[in-house]
Amino acid sequence: MTTHRLCHCGHCHVCYTFQASGPGCNEVLNNKSYCPDCMEVILSALKNIPIQVERFRERVTGDERDSAILAFHDLKVERAKKAAAGDLVIRRIFAPLFDMNDGKIIATQRFERVMVKGIYYIIGTWSDNREPPQVEREMERNLQTGEVWPWVEIT
Repeated sequence: MTTHRLCHCGHCHVCYTFQASGPGCNEVLNNKSYCPDCMEVILSALKNIPIQVERFRERVTGDERDSAILAFHDLKVERAKKAAAGDLVIRRIFAPLFDMNDGKIIATQRFERVMVKGIYYIIGTWSDNREPPQVEREMERNLQTGEVWPWVEIT
C-alpha cells in the first residue's frame, strides 16, 4: 500500500506531496519536513560536513546478556499484567516464517528494545524458541578517534 500526504515545507512553506510508504518512499528527496527543492539544497550543504559519529549494534554475551534477557522477561510480565487489566499493549512483530516441509509450523521473529542500567539492548527472539535469544547493545563510535560508548537517547 502506498501512502501520500500533503505537507507544507518547513522552510519555503510550499505545499508538496510526501510519500510515507510504498515504492519510492526511500528516495533521498522524499522528506516529511522539507519539499524536494529545499531538501536538495540541505543535502548539498551537508555533503561538505563529515559524519563524526556512527551508531551500531554490538553482540553481547555472559552476565551482561543475562541481565538484558532478565529485563526483557520483566517487560513481558509487565505487559501481560497490563493486557489482563484491559490496557492496550503495543509491540512490534515481524512477518511469520513458514516451514516448507510442515506448513503447520509458523514462527515469528520479534525484536524488543529494553534498557538496563542506562544502556539500550535489542533482544531478538523466536516464537517457537528455535534459537536462543540474541542480544545486541546499541553503541556509538567516534569516527575520528575510534572511541566507543553506549548509545544514549536524547529526548
